[in-house]
Amino acid sequence: ANTVYHPACSCRAGPDGDHMAVLDGQLRVRGVKGLRVADASSMPAHVGCNTNATCVALGEKMADLLVRAYGSGGAVVPAAQNST
Repeated sequence: ANTVYHPACSCRAGPDGDHMAVLDGQLRVRGVKGLRVADASSMPAHVGCNTNATCVALGEKMADLLVRAYGSGGAVVPAAQNST
């Protein structure tokens, strides 16, 4: 199959009450231990722009979630910088 669109939203993230969401707010697959998804498929709805920037943001969010959940493993994690 060919498409001119960017496939997305096939395993959407959502709150606990959303029966269509297969991912929770931490991007964990519900019912599967140790599996997370951070790509265009996890978006709950299509974005109104190219999906590249959104996927980069999802990757950054996933990295933050993993560092918070498991620690940095000794790696130096830069703190957010104030842009003032």
